[in-house]
Amino acid sequence: MIDGWQHVPLSPFLRSHCPAMFAVAPGLVAQLDLGEPGDDECTVSVVATDRSVLRPLRALDLDWSEYDG
Repeated sequence: MIDGWQHVPLSPFLRSHCPAMFAVAPGLVAQLDLGEPGDDECTVSVVATDRSVLRPLRALDLDWSEYDG
């Protein structure tokens, strides 16, 4: 999902019990909560400067809990 995005060395603004990683792309910032070691899933939160920038992400075969793009 974030291939080609720039990884940035940010710390989560809220203390998380799981490791987190941040990546950016034009108009987008993503936070990936990687879960506990051995987990098969992670949580990805993406924010955009404009909701139209989110449209290409809709084509991904992901189980979205919420999508507003």
